[in-house]
Amino acid sequence: MNISLVVLAAGMGNRFGGLKQLTGIGPNGETLLEYGVYDAWRAGVKKVIFVIRRSFELEFRKLVISRFPSKLKVVCVYQDLEDLPCERISPKGRTKPWGTGHAVLAARHELSGPFIVINGDDFYGASAFQDLVGFLKNDTSGFNGMRFALGGYRLRNTLSGHGSVSRGICEVDEQGFLKSLKEHQELSWNISETFVHSRKHGIQFTGEELVSLNLFALQSELLQALNDNFEDFLSANEGDLNAEFFLPEVISRLILDGDATLRVLPTEESWFGMTYAEERTAVEAAILERIDEGVYPNKLWEYT
Repeated sequence: MNISLVVLAAGMGNRFGGLKQLTGIGPNGETLLEYGVYDAWRAGVKKVIFVIRRSFELEFRKLVISRFPSKLKVVCVYQDLEDLPCERISPKGRTKPWGTGHAVLAARHELSGPFIVINGDDFYGASAFQDLVGFLKNDTSGFNGMRFALGGYRLRNTLSGHGSVSRGICEVDEQGFLKSLKEHQELSWNISETFVHSRKHGIQFTGEELVSLNLFALQSELLQALNDNFEDFLSANEGDLNAEFFLPEVISRLILDGDATLRVLPTEESWFGMTYAEERTAVEAAILERIDEGVYPNKLWEYT
């Protein structure tokens, strides 16, 4: 089975203050997304599809793709505002990308089999990729319709020390299948770090809840459903310059309609990322710690 990795790397990086996709955090200038690609490749992924913007393609190829080994197939596709169905035209004044659902659709011509989706500015951990690849190769029990999986992280392992975060909190049944995925905003530890609270809604969490970080194992059949849902989304949000078409919302709708089943695969990996510029130092330290522990070589692709 040939499994592809789709890396969503077309974001604007507004809160970070620049292009996180090109920010070196490893000892040799490796970017955060390269460690995700490395982990996916070690887990068995053979092809990587980067969803980027045309405006930084040349720099992206020079600083990132040039370091990958020849045995790894790498392609770039573009999340263009004008890539719309039914001969639609992007609203005048629209500048931001259409969201994660549209980003995955941008890779449709390069996908013919199962694939894993990640954000380009998040660190997921090696075991999470191994779990998802194993699922795509082996897990077929108890499913109705399209067969999906999600890496489920403990909420306590996904918080930032530099600001609040938004997380989709999973409700699962006794077999580990997703029942609902609800987005909660402005999440952070309380002062004593005894519970997590949402400053926006006043809700408290223990920190043990499973959350989604957009680490999905998916089937290519999803692409047609994404396209159909995107058409409906554009009709409902015509003229809205800020509306975004989110991948988790489409997946949740397919599950509710009985067209798909998703298994949540719990992981104890710790997330880190660069939502805020202040997080860069902590990310660099976390990578160096893993190099010291032997998780990664000092030069990422040196022994491949």
